[in-house]
Amino acid sequence: MRRIYLILIALSAALLCPAAAFVGKQDYAESFPYVLQIETTYKRSPSTLCSAVVGNDGIVSTAAHCVWSDDGEPARNVTIRFRDVYGAERSVSSLRIFTRPDYPAASAKWNATHSTADFHRMSLLDMAFIVPEGPIPVPGSKSWVTEVLQASPRDTVDEDNFSTRYEPGLSLLTPTFKQKIHADLSSEVGDFERSNALVIGYGNSFCKDFANSVDCTSEGLRRYGEVPILKSVVAAGETFEAPWLWCTGPDKTGLSPIRSGDSGGPLFIRALDGRWLFAGHISGGNVREKCASSLFLHLDLWRDAVYFKSHEAHLWWNPPLAVRRNQAIIAVGQYLNSWSSENTVALRRVIGFHPHKSDTVFNLEPVTFEQLYGSKKAFAERWPIRRFAMRPPIYVSCGGTLDIEATCRARVRVEWELSSSDGAQSSRGSSQLDVLINLAYLDDPWLPTQGVEFEVENWRLLEQDGERKGAPDSSLQPGLQVQQNVDYKGGDISAQGYRNIGYMQCYNLCDFNNECVGYSYVRKKSWCWLKRELLLSKANPEVVSGVKK
Repeated sequence: MRRIYLILIALSAALLCPAAAFVGKQDYAESFPYVLQIETTYKRSPSTLCSAVVGNDGIVSTAAHCVWSDDGEPARNVTIRFRDVYGAERSVSSLRIFTRPDYPAASAKWNATHSTADFHRMSLLDMAFIVPEGPIPVPGSKSWVTEVLQASPRDTVDEDNFSTRYEPGLSLLTPTFKQKIHADLSSEVGDFERSNALVIGYGNSFCKDFANSVDCTSEGLRRYGEVPILKSVVAAGETFEAPWLWCTGPDKTGLSPIRSGDSGGPLFIRALDGRWLFAGHISGGNVREKCASSLFLHLDLWRDAVYFKSHEAHLWWNPPLAVRRNQAIIAVGQYLNSWSSENTVALRRVIGFHPHKSDTVFNLEPVTFEQLYGSKKAFAERWPIRRFAMRPPIYVSCGGTLDIEATCRARVRVEWELSSSDGAQSSRGSSQLDVLINLAYLDDPWLPTQGVEFEVENWRLLEQDGERKGAPDSSLQPGLQVQQNVDYKGGDISAQGYRNIGYMQCYNLCDFNNECVGYSYVRKKSWCWLKRELLLSKANPEVVSGVKK
């Protein structure tokens, strides 16, 4: 009996070893440059290799067990390895590591009992955020699962808690917010039991005996694979369910592709519009089922790391313009993919890409969000079946709009196909799409539905049903030079101008209009005058003007 008991303990330990790459596909296309490999060193325990993710703010996240040894020893240092936007292999060390204060006790209990329930309880807490000593400028960006939420942590806490009355560890996951999370996820992701997860990491991808993890080695290469999501798992009568713990089943081989070394790598869930949403970090499991901690339970921990980085360490890193350009291209591609989705999903994504504010320009006209949404809805109802695809040439320029580094202008050629629901009407062609993209809130889980903001969206028809309609512009406009207290008289494009619009709306109207060479904006009256030509200029403290460079 004692021998059987010991064998059962050994099997339990083997099946529930913390995390555990992939036999999956290698990331040859560098689709996931924000997934990194980290090496953790300890004072006494041996060093370990794990996977991690870097955000646009430079903060790295991983599994907590990647920075705590099995003996309960915290990390001495974490070395973060990455390939930067210029293709150079680089590394940076950790400055400070944030884990939940109750994680060490949960880890110690699981190491003592090796029970499935204790493993899941530990996995709920298995997340860490790392503030590195320097920036990590990788290309690309990801979509946080919080982007799909119509609810925000900001709705449930006092804004001042983030600044003057900041309290470390302040919980954001109120009962009200949890209810909103469930409702919003259901509308954006659908039924978890019919959804897949995408898992990515640097794990041991080659095994002589894959089923039993015998003689497994790693090439140090990033790999990925898809696995089905389990809506819930039960252990010792306790139910653990998504979205608070993400558990996944076997792939088509009957086994999980997640292996040792994938710990801390990201788990993505697929939205109905096709986007992969970053939802948690790989924790561990057995050869068929694995689980991942959920970002929803750790927003306050992320906020603690952000506060330390900006308010205590005083670290401010702006991504290089090469990173911004890459992010802008990805954003345009995501927008076109979303707009190719069925109407309910596509219109919901319009809310995400276009902020609820008045200073939006759509097809060279100033519009409110309500007007923009109405126009998009009418188009979607007329053409419920749509396909949009981005094609070269692609022009991107970042940092030129009033020297705001987080803004990028993009001009792309778009091929499209449209059809009525019964197929009786259809059309196909191509257009030139000009957008002004605000990336300031990109990769920020604190701001749902506002990861990317399109402040300008202009479509110009080039070809329709075989008939040429116009010629594309070859390059982007160079931007405008702002002139304070200067008023240009005459030369107006419109005799009435544009009343009751914001200054940035006026700036963007001229910037994206080939006919416009400058503007004058009357501050007190919120009155914008676009200029076809620049004639007489006069000093006027109530006016700000701009001239194309």
